[in-house]
Amino acid sequence: MPDTHDLLTVSYEYRHEYGHLRAFFDGLAEGRAVGSHCDRRWFPPRRLCNGCDKTTIDTELSPVGCIEFVTITPDPDCQDVKAVALARFGTACNLATVTVRAAAGAVVGQRLRLSPAENPVSHPGEHLNAQ
Repeated sequence: MPDTHDLLTVSYEYRHEYGHLRAFFDGLAEGRAVGSHCDRRWFPPRRLCNGCDKTTIDTELSPVGCIEFVTITPDPDCQDVKAVALARFGTACNLATVTVRAAAGAVVGQRLRLSPAENPVSHPGEHLNAQ
């Protein structure tokens, strides 16, 4: 066994590729709703269906959704009002959490559309901003 004085120094460079969520995040950056499906449709996508335990495959859903729940709160950092909502896109069986820019118009039943990323350098998870 080598002496501990002979230890090598190594470094590890890691780049996050988002794995099976790559298509989802790429779609968000472009204003598209890429979900997954088996017998059900999911947005955000799931690798395995919660209902049938099948592996899902990517599918594109409508980028138009509908607010099902909403909370509106003041944002002390920018003296503005922010709305966070749960919305259903296309025929998805689950809901997505979104930030709505036009907080005053954020009401249950209001339709919304995914918008392309304004800042493509930011984390792709921030692209769930709806107009």
